[in-house]
Amino acid sequence: MSDETARSGGESTKASHHRTRLDRLDTRLSAVERSATGDDSSVADLSDAAELDARLTAVEETDAEFDERLSELEAAVQALRGYVGGVRAVNRDVERRADAAIAAVESMERERSSSDAVAEIVSEVDSDTSDDRGAKSTESSEPGPDDSGQGLTARLKETW
Repeated sequence: MSDETARSGGESTKASHHRTRLDRLDTRLSAVERSATGDDSSVADLSDAAELDARLTAVEETDAEFDERLSELEAAVQALRGYVGGVRAVNRDVERRADAAIAAVESMERERSSSDAVAEIVSEVDSDTSDDRGAKSTESSEPGPDDSGQGLTARLKETW
C-alpha cells in the first residue's frame, strides 16, 4: 500500500500542479481580456462590438448614399418647379393674347354689323333721296333744308 499511497500522492501533486497552471493561465487570460476590452467584459463581447461597428459603418455609408440621392432629387424638383413656372407664364401670355384676339374679332364683328346696318340705311336713304330729288328737281331747283352741302348719307355716317 505504500506504493499506492506514493502513487496517489504523486498523482495528486501532478494534478495540483496542473490545476495551479490552469489557474494561472486563466488569471493571465482574464488580464489580457480586461486590457483588450477596457473592462471586465469577455472577448466574445468584442466580436459583438466588431459586428456592431461593421453594421454601423454600413448604415453610415447607406445614409451617405441616401443623402446624395436626396440632394439630387431636390435639385430635380427645383428644376421641374422652374419649368412648370415657365409653362404657367407662357400659358398666361398665350391666354392674354387669345383674349385680345377674341376681343378684336368681336369688335370687328360689331363694327361690321354696324357698318352693314349703316350701309343698308344709307342705301335706302340714297334711293329715297334720289327719288325725292327727281321729283323736287321737276318742282323747284332751289336747295331745300336738307341740301346744306352735306348729304344725308354723310350725316348718317358721322352719327354711326
